[in-house]
Amino acid sequence: MISGQQALRQIEQAGADIRSQENALDTALRSADEATVRLQADRTGLVRQLAQIRLDALQKEKIVSQLDLAERQALQLLAEDRQRLDDLSERLAEATKATQAAESERHAALAKVTVALEALEELQASVEPKVRGSAEWIAQKGAVDRAATIAEASDSKAKASEADREAKRVPYEADPLFMYLWKRKFGTSDYRSGFFVRFFDRKVANLVNYIDARTNYTMLNEIPTRLRQHADDCKATLDAEKAKLVDIEQAGLRVAGSTPLEGALANARAELVASEERLGKAQAEMKACDAERDGALVGEGTSAYHRAIELMAAADEQQDVRELTAEAAQTKSAEDDALVRKIAEINEALASAEQEAGELRRKAQVIAQQRAEIEAQRDQFRRQGYDNPMGRFNNDQIIGEVLGSILKGVVQGAVVGGVLQGGYSQRAPRADSGFGGGGGFTLPDFGGGGGGFRTGGGF
Repeated sequence: MISGQQALRQIEQAGADIRSQENALDTALRSADEATVRLQADRTGLVRQLAQIRLDALQKEKIVSQLDLAERQALQLLAEDRQRLDDLSERLAEATKATQAAESERHAALAKVTVALEALEELQASVEPKVRGSAEWIAQKGAVDRAATIAEASDSKAKASEADREAKRVPYEADPLFMYLWKRKFGTSDYRSGFFVRFFDRKVANLVNYIDARTNYTMLNEIPTRLRQHADDCKATLDAEKAKLVDIEQAGLRVAGSTPLEGALANARAELVASEERLGKAQAEMKACDAERDGALVGEGTSAYHRAIELMAAADEQQDVRELTAEAAQTKSAEDDALVRKIAEINEALASAEQEAGELRRKAQVIAQQRAEIEAQRDQFRRQGYDNPMGRFNNDQIIGEVLGSILKGVVQGAVVGGVLQGGYSQRAPRADSGFGGGGGFTLPDFGGGGGGFRTGGGF
């Protein structure tokens, strides 16, 4: 059995471990991309040497200028992107540090809330039997019970009358002549019609016996309304009597010393809200950095390294260059042959380096997905309020195993949600949760949308 706060720390640590794997992969991927660029630059240099040996001045100038232009553009791309990635790495490191600090602050603040709440619970449990045994409380509880009996009876009468009205109003409202006169307010001081219309309305009224029917229909509608008003008045009386009972209970708590404890709880809650806001800002910055990094480094075919390689490779694939290397391979010149062999070796090394970079990129994409999934579960954990002071999990071993499996890439992060839901429970409050107010203790709404979490207790 572990507390909700301990379970949250395990999830946060799993997220930090995945980020460590991701950072290591990012470093390896940048190294692989840089190696590919260096190999491509070496190949371009060899082709340039080959052109200088075999071609006349005009052809040599054309090919060399093509290669030089592509190389300059590629190097410019890399220089700009290297600076951008370095800046991004610094931002991500700062965001990670800020997030970890905010998580620690939040845990510390929630620990203070837990301590303050437990102190109030203990006080409540000790005061409750004394207050409820007093003559004042017993008398007021009797008044509450009597008011509750009256309120319940009046509500039942109002509901029965409302049901009776719904059944008996049907024949009246199904009669078009009656409803015509009713809507015109015939027979009341609000009726307004000329002599001619009034003459025929009287004929219609006599035909359907409107005067008696109107009296009955009026009473049919007014009696439920009056009964409902009486029921509402009885409910208000009950609420007032309950408030008096709460005042007696709260007075007993204050006499026993609840005021400073409630102040400590309020201060701890304020710290918790502030730490939650700081954590939200830090995590938002981290997510923004993640999205930028994924596009700049992990995205297949979108990184600056990939574009730089494509620029130089495209220059190498020009018809003139292909013909140059093909012709050089057919000659018996030792110098030509040496350059062609080196180009062939670099081609093999390039293929290997590109394959390695592709594998690293695919692995980085998987890790990024695992990180996003586990962080989504972490956020959902807080929205559900699983780390409230009374929250606990009886399947801590399974939670640890699932988190370990996620780190190994065996299961997906979404599995965590079901495991958490299956093992979660709340301990019972130490005293009657209605004593001292009955509203429960409500912690802040974490993450916007979870509704916070509630515990028992009357504070």
